[in-house]
Amino acid sequence: SLGRDIIGLFGPTSIRVTGPMGRGKIKIMQKDTDCTIPCYDKDCNNNLCMQKITPEDVLGEIKEMCLNLPR
Repeated sequence: SLGRDIIGLFGPTSIRVTGPMGRGKIKIMQKDTDCTIPCYDKDCNNNLCMQKITPEDVLGEIKEMCLNLPR
């Protein structure tokens, strides 16, 4: 609602249902796994869908988003 850029980290939930909305740039990060998306397994012992998104991945997206900002 503030018009800010967003990097959304998504694991087991559906982007279509819970995805970010806004007026800024939106980048979705969601890695492919063998899991079915959406997955609402509250007893999941293997959150591989989130573990596959590394800090380096997120930092890379931040850098890319910042480099593409209007000056």
